[in-house]
Amino acid sequence: MLTSNAPIILVAGADSPAFSVLPEFVTNLEEAVFIGVDAGSLAIIDAGYPLQLAIGDFDSVNGDTMQAIDHAATEVIRYQPEKDDTDMELALAIAQERYPDAPQFILLGAMGRQIGRLDHLLANVWLAYQPRYREILERLHFVEKDQHFHFLQAGDHVITRDAAARYLSLISLSPVKDWTIQGAKYELDGINMPYPRAFISNEFLDDKPEVKLSFSQGLILVMYVYE
Repeated sequence: MLTSNAPIILVAGADSPAFSVLPEFVTNLEEAVFIGVDAGSLAIIDAGYPLQLAIGDFDSVNGDTMQAIDHAATEVIRYQPEKDDTDMELALAIAQERYPDAPQFILLGAMGRQIGRLDHLLANVWLAYQPRYREILERLHFVEKDQHFHFLQAGDHVITRDAAARYLSLISLSPVKDWTIQGAKYELDGINMPYPRAFISNEFLDDKPEVKLSFSQGLILVMYVYE
C-alpha cells in the first residue's frame, strides 16, 4: 500500500539507468512506486523492481519486450505514437495526479546518457517551464551515476554539502534577481542576472556543511557533479 512518504521513481529508456545509487537518495526504497516510461519499463524489470505502471507509446520496443512488459506490469497505459506530449510528460502528469503528496519524484535515465538523445534531455529539462508541474517542481530529481540535478524556485535555500561531489553547478533557467551564494568556493552577493547564465564547476568547502542560495525571482537548476 502506498504511504504518504513513498517516493515515485520514473525510469526512462536511456542506457543503464542508475538503479545502484537509489539508496543514496531514497531511504524507504521498499515503499517506492516504480513507473516505467516506454523502454524504461524493461529496465525496471531487469533490475528486479516491481513495475507498478508502464506508460508510453512503446514504439522503441519489439514484440517480445512488449509481451514481457504486459506480463510484469500491474498496469499498462499505452498511447499512439502520434501525440503532442512526450512519454515522460505523460508519465509525470499521471504520477503527479495519482501521488500529489509524494516527497520525491526521481527520474532515472532522463539525462540522455551514453546512447541517449540530446533532444530528450532538453525536453526533460524543459519540464520545469510547464505550469502543470509547478506544484511538484522542487520535488523532481534527475539522477545518474555521475551527476544529479533538481530545480529551485525563488526563495531562501540550503544546499547540503556532498563530500563525494567534485563540483556544484548552479544554472539559471531564467532571469534571476538578488542572486546570492554563500558558503561555496565562488560566491555571489545579490546580483541581478537579466538572462539565463550557467555558473558551473563551483565547489563545496571542506569546512562548510552547507551552501546558502537565495534569490527573489527566477528559476535555478542545481547540479551535483561526481568525477
